Amino acid sequence: GDAGAAGGSAGGAGGGKERPPADAAAKAAAKAKKDADKEKKAAKKAAAPAPAGGGDEARAVDVSWLDMRVGHITAAEAHPESDKLYIETIDLGEPAGPRQILSGLAQHLPIDAVRGARVVVLCNLGSKKLGGVESQGMVLCAKGEGGLCFVTPPDGSAPGARVSFEGFEGEPEQNPKKLAKKKVPHPLPTRYPNPSPTPHGTRTQRSSPRRRSRAEMPPERCRELLGLCRARNEECVRREPAPGAGAVHTPLCEQAWETCLPDLATDAEGVACYKGVAFATAEGKCTAAVKGAQIS
Repeated sequence: GDAGAAGGSAGGAGGGKERPPADAAAKAAAKAKKDADKEKKAAKKAAAPAPAGGGDEARAVDVSWLDMRVGHITAAEAHPESDKLYIETIDLGEPAGPRQILSGLAQHLPIDAVRGARVVVLCNLGSKKLGGVESQGMVLCAKGEGGLCFVTPPDGSAPGARVSFEGFEGEPEQNPKKLAKKKVPHPLPTRYPNPSPTPHGTRTQRSSPRRRSRAEMPPERCRELLGLCRARNEECVRREPAPGAGAVHTPLCEQAWETCLPDLATDAEGVACYKGVAFATAEGKCTAAVKGAQIS
């Protein structure tokens, strides 16, 4: 009798370890539904038509991404807490009214030269606070050895007129977050040579970029990379272990609009250009008093 009871208890214990049929069936049904949903989403994604022009991934990042428009500065005042900034009210022909834009011009131009000026504005950057005051765009200026001045639209251009570039077709990206999200790798090398040996073995990955660059790269390339780091004021190299291949370099990435800035400049005639193609409205070309200068 005791042996039977013990056997019954053992059987009961063994039975307790088994999953109830109802619970197992519910989990199996849930897994099947989850797999079916995944297959349905994959099929829907595969059947979706491609966006016009191949989509943003296929569309090359160029000046057509940027929404540049003619503006008229109707008012300007000094920033109350900064000796570098002007707070400008700019008419861009928008139904919502003029925009407030801040520019670091106070140490370059007198405020009377800013009030009433006709300018070119980069409009699709989104809002950003400068010195605690909201700025809703960027006024383009040419800066070089001859000083700093506005990029000026041709006479007759109305506020809000779009600045276009022959050969660079496409509508500007109107979503500032998407414009900022689009990343473009900076053209830097993807791999350095093998680390130099040290008395304690291979040089560690924690060595400073300056020391490693001097040890492993030609002096000219070292100076070039260090100059890029200083100019952008951010870390441009991240080294990770790569067995047998030396340090891996993750290329610096830029936002879509930043990629275009190095190619904006005035030519020898003072015409504002992107890769040699003039800024233009229906009335003519945009110009600047400072020739052979970078535009930003």
